[in-house]
Amino acid sequence: MFIVVLDTNALYGDFRLESRQALNLKDNLRELGGELIIPEVVVDEAQRKFDELLRENVRELKKSIKQHRQLTGRDISVPGMLEGLREQSLRQRLIEVADRLVPYPILNHQQVVKRLLAGYRPFSGTKDKGYRDFLIWLSVLQVAAEFNSTVLFITNNSNDFCGNKDNRLHEDLILDLQERQIPLEQIIITKSFSSANKDFLEKQLNFRAAILSETEKKDFLNHVQILLERNLLSEVTNFVPSGKWVHVTVTEFEEPPNVSIESAISIGAGTKQVTTRFDGNALVDILVPITEIKPALECLELTDLHVIEPDDDEDEPYSLIYGYTRVSGTLIARLPHDSSIDGITVEKVKIDGIKLSK
Repeated sequence: MFIVVLDTNALYGDFRLESRQALNLKDNLRELGGELIIPEVVVDEAQRKFDELLRENVRELKKSIKQHRQLTGRDISVPGMLEGLREQSLRQRLIEVADRLVPYPILNHQQVVKRLLAGYRPFSGTKDKGYRDFLIWLSVLQVAAEFNSTVLFITNNSNDFCGNKDNRLHEDLILDLQERQIPLEQIIITKSFSSANKDFLEKQLNFRAAILSETEKKDFLNHVQILLERNLLSEVTNFVPSGKWVHVTVTEFEEPPNVSIESAISIGAGTKQVTTRFDGNALVDILVPITEIKPALECLELTDLHVIEPDDDEDEPYSLIYGYTRVSGTLIARLPHDSSIDGITVEKVKIDGIKLSK
């Protein structure tokens, strides 16, 4: 199980946690049985920054309205808009999104001052810069001590929390873990929602098999057949013998190909990735050097065969061979969380081979 703790800077640019990556993170945690935790100090810091940006936004909006009026002689009617902006509360939104808020840690002020004066991270120098970061770090330690789970600390503040390389904890913070008997590997620093999803949560979810209902299977297989019939296999180059054929295109299937589901896994945010196998009789165009026409015809088992050679007056070293043959391959697609077949996105189409003469 993963526990995700947010630093204040993780919210910059997405204070309300409504971006696709933030929503994916929530969905991923739900599937893994994890939690999203926000320290109270982060909520207060975020609210202050949010209010500051909101006031600036209101000033710029008023300025734009005034300039518009000066340029056009017309006023813009925005009844209640400015007042509504002033009344926004970020705290309530974060309470709704988070699974839990961590209260301010209880501090021994003497210990804090000693740490500050010693310049131990996240403090630096003798100034009080880093005080709020220290409160956040104590909140992370509190969460790690409470849960026997991996804690992903999302922060872009590598200067105060990390050492010189990568996203590893600074040695001062490692000492904090040792004092509390918290395993070093239990707390992992990552810089963004995207990296938390990609590098940790989705990798964990990839080991989980997804279950497709019979209706989903039927609709999905039918949809894959349609995708294949829409010439998805154009410009295929993964054919044998390699290095001899310049360009290969599967232009159309003679009839709907046979399609079967090989596997399905969950990749987070309720999305399923499905791997299918397909094979069928298809029209194949092959561009080969003129000198390779005979070897190609001997290698391939083509029906309704045609060979188009360049005219004598054309300086063209290639010929086009086309005909029907058996084509097989793999198609990997993603099925969205709402199970909408129309929302399927194809990740990869690979041709394993075409039927060769024995």
